[in-house]
Amino acid sequence: MRILKIVAKGLPLYQNGMLELDFYATDRVSKNEDGLTPDVTRLGNSGAIYSQNATGIVGVNASGKTTTLNLIDFIVSYLTDLSVSRHLAREINRIGRVDERLELSVIFWNDGAFYLLESALQCEKDDLSRSGCVRTDDLVFADETLWKYNSASLKRDTLNDLAAFKDNAAVLIRRNGDHKLDATVLTDEERAFLGDHESIVFRVTGKRGGTVSRPERILPRESLPSPVLRAFDPSIESLSYDPELQVYHLTFHGEKERVVGPDAIPSFLSQGTIIGAEMVQFALQRLRDGGYMIIDEIDTSLNRSLVGVVIGLFTSPVTNPRGAQLVFTTHVPEILDELHRKDAVYVLRRDENYNTEAVKYSAEIKRIENKKSAAILRNAVRGSLPNYPDVQAMRLYVREQLNG
Repeated sequence: MRILKIVAKGLPLYQNGMLELDFYATDRVSKNEDGLTPDVTRLGNSGAIYSQNATGIVGVNASGKTTTLNLIDFIVSYLTDLSVSRHLAREINRIGRVDERLELSVIFWNDGAFYLLESALQCEKDDLSRSGCVRTDDLVFADETLWKYNSASLKRDTLNDLAAFKDNAAVLIRRNGDHKLDATVLTDEERAFLGDHESIVFRVTGKRGGTVSRPERILPRESLPSPVLRAFDPSIESLSYDPELQVYHLTFHGEKERVVGPDAIPSFLSQGTIIGAEMVQFALQRLRDGGYMIIDEIDTSLNRSLVGVVIGLFTSPVTNPRGAQLVFTTHVPEILDELHRKDAVYVLRRDENYNTEAVKYSAEIKRIENKKSAAILRNAVRGSLPNYPDVQAMRLYVREQLNG
C-alpha cells in the first residue's frame, strides 16, 4: 500500500483549516547508469506514477512539524492495520484541535489499483467547548466512501484533482445509506461489526499489522548486530539481550563483558548510539515489508553523515527494493541536501495569522543545481526562517536584563 496524496480539512492549525501533501514524484523521473530509478518506486507496470521513497519536512519552531507527522501516522495506521481506538493511542499522538468534523481524502495504491478514500471523522467527546478533540483516539468515523479508479494507470494531473479522479472511478463501499437502494452501502450487520473506530478500507487493504514504525529513542530490548552498533560506536564488540533476566550483555573492545539493566544502559552507550541503533533496526523491518517509517527530528543526537546513511537506506533501490517510505522532520536544513529530489521536500511556514502552510520546495525553487539548505538559509522559500524582528527583540531583552 502506498499513499500518494492527503487532503485534510477541519484542522484550525493550518491555513484555511486545510493541509494538502503529495507523496508521489511530480518532477521528472530518470534512470541512473544501472537502469534503476533511485529515490522513487514505480507503481505498477504501466503508467508513470512513482511514490517517493523519502520525504523531508522542515520548518521553524511551532510550525506544526510534529502535528503533521502525527496526522500522517494516524492515516497510515487506519489504512493498514490499526483502529482508532483508545488503547492504541500514544500520549504524543496529537493532531491539534479539530473542527466539528475532520474530513480526510486519501489517494492510495494497493495491489495494482488506485483508490480514493474519503472519511469524515468527529470527536467522540460530548463537550468540545471544554477540552476539545486533539488526539487521534478521540475521533470516530462518521461517514466514509471508497472509490476504485477504473484503469490500472492514471495521469499525474488526475492525482491533483479529486473530482477528476471520481469522474473516472467507481464507488466500491459506502459506510452510510440504505443497502436496499444501493448495494455499495454496508448492511446493518456489517456496520455493527465494523464499529465506529475502524475504517471501511480494510475490506481492500486487509489488516496487515506492523507496517508503520516510529522510533521512540530507546534501545530495543533485543540483541543487536555488531555492524549496526559499530556504525555509531566502533568500540562496541557485542550487545545481546536476555529476555528472561531482562538484561543486556555488553562488551567493549579490550574489556570484559558487562551485565547491564535497561535503565542503566544509557550510562554506557551514548544517546546517539541508542537512537541510531534503534533507527536502523526499525528501518530494516520496514525495508523488508515495504512499510512506513516516520521520524520526528531525524537529526537528534546523530552525526549528519550518519543521518545521510539512514536516509540512503530508503532512497537506494539496492537497499529498498520494496519501496518502503521514510517521512521525517528536521530543524537542520543541511539534512535536506541528502534528498536528491526537489519534490520530496516540504517547508512548513506560518502566515500573519500564525496558521501553517505546507509549501512544496519544488513549487518555489525551480533551479535544479541549488542546494536545498542554501535556498532555505537565505529564505528563498519565504517563511522558512525565524522572524528577524522577533529574534532581534529577544536579543534586546537579554541585553537589557544583563545591563539592568
